[in-house]
Amino acid sequence: MQNIFLVFFLIFSIPNSPAKKMILPIEIMIGSSDIIVIGTIQTVYENTYDFEIQKNIKGNEKKIVIPVQKFKEWTCDTRIKKVEKGQHLLLFLKKKINNRYEIINGSTGELFIDNNKVRIHNKKITIEQFESTTQDFLLCYEFTNKNNPYKKGTFKSLKKQKEINVYKNKSSFSTWLFSRMKEYEITEN
Repeated sequence: MQNIFLVFFLIFSIPNSPAKKMILPIEIMIGSSDIIVIGTIQTVYENTYDFEIQKNIKGNEKKIVIPVQKFKEWTCDTRIKKVEKGQHLLLFLKKKINNRYEIINGSTGELFIDNNKVRIHNKKITIEQFESTTQDFLLCYEFTNKNNPYKKGTFKSLKKQKEINVYKNKSSFSTWLFSRMKEYEITEN
């Protein structure tokens, strides 16, 4: 009886540790995406939705409408709004074997566009700023750990530092994004 009491005591005395989503940094999201697109949900199904691409920011998907796998919601990662036809989104996507695309990092990779802006790390960024900075970033860096973005990866520098500094100083968003690169191991081209 004392052993049972001891087991219950130990189980219930362990502090609750809430589950927490591991949020990928934006620079890894950009680097590990096959495509980054802007568009609108056309049709909603049980586990997917058809997404009409209006602009390719990264990659060159030739199809106008692509199937996107809905991410599995859980306690620490829920969608801001229920999936509905007509929602205007910016998506970070990985192509899967069945020609469907999967959203990278759940809600972090599915950003709602509101008044031509998206929210990234609690900063409201215009779509134009995001597109320009992302394209500049991709000219300067290549993410070298695409198969496992959750493991701290490295980037390969595609430009000399002097050239990178020109891109870095274009806007406050680009300064912020490019300055985050000091957290990573950067290999030279």
